[in-house]
Amino acid sequence: MTPQQMQHAIKHGEILQGFVAEDRDFSGLDLSGGSFIAMDLVGADFRGCNLHETQFNECLLVGAQFADAQLQETLFNQSNMTGVQFHGCTLTDCLFNACQLAESDFSETVQINSQFNQGDLSDSAFLLASLHQCGFLAVMLDQALLRHISAEQCTWMNVDLRRCDLHSSRFSLSTFYQCDLRGGDYREQCFERCQFTESQLEQASFQRANLQQSNFSQLSLRGVDFRGARLTQALFSGSDLSDCRCQQAQFNQAMFPHATLDQVDFTQCQLQRSVLHHASARGAIFQQAALHYADFSWAMLDEADLRDAQFCATRLHRASQHHTQFSQRDGLIEQDDALFAAEAWQPQPRSTPQEDHHESR
Repeated sequence: MTPQQMQHAIKHGEILQGFVAEDRDFSGLDLSGGSFIAMDLVGADFRGCNLHETQFNECLLVGAQFADAQLQETLFNQSNMTGVQFHGCTLTDCLFNACQLAESDFSETVQINSQFNQGDLSDSAFLLASLHQCGFLAVMLDQALLRHISAEQCTWMNVDLRRCDLHSSRFSLSTFYQCDLRGGDYREQCFERCQFTESQLEQASFQRANLQQSNFSQLSLRGVDFRGARLTQALFSGSDLSDCRCQQAQFNQAMFPHATLDQVDFTQCQLQRSVLHHASARGAIFQQAALHYADFSWAMLDEADLRDAQFCATRLHRASQHHTQFSQRDGLIEQDDALFAAEAWQPQPRSTPQEDHHESR
């Protein structure tokens, strides 16, 4: 069948299955709503095509070109798409399910709510791509080039990002669920208001990165480099930051309840209004740190170094301070009377109706 005959068949509701395309130049044709099943379309030219709601199931699309195509609600399912060209395309509500997409080119694409599920994107390129509400679920990204991308409200699930190139990329309001970022170099990058859930980040470098309002709760962050990073209002509830390097980082209003901060170096950090309830900070260094209104209530500060730290209404209520070093203690609230009263408060037994009757008489 010729491409024109295929277009005619599609417009009459026919499903194209197993046909041999005599000519693979589909450029400019309206193939919207079409269904291609088990078709050999290697090297096909779909440039400028209307592929709205078009489906490709178990097709060979190696080296196919899709530049300037209308890709909206387009489905690619279990297809071999090695080396396909989507450079500069806009993809809206598209789904790539279990596709072989190695060496594909998605550079400078605009993608809205597109999903990549259980496929192979090894050696693919997303240079300067703009991703909004996209999902990457259990896909392979070995040696993928994700430089200078902008990813907003995206989901990365069960993805190994250690061998990706994320240089100069920006992530915001995105979720990294069960992802592997161990030892990654994310210096000076932006992960603003992101969620890192059940992910691995040990030994990663976020030096001078923007991590404001991000959530690192219940994670092992051992050996992570946060030096000079912006972590205002970040969450570290129950996380292990042992041996992290945090010098000159901004942790204002950050939350560290029940976190492990042993041996962490917070030298010259901004920790104003941060909350460290029940945190373990044995041997931690807070030299020259700004601790205005910080709350260390019930924290473990044994052998910690707070010399030359700046205090103002800094709470140490019931904090353990064995061998803790201070240059001066001005500005510390050693005992919070209001908290003592709250801890000692017990509900009064409620009187019985009979007792109320006698009291009223």
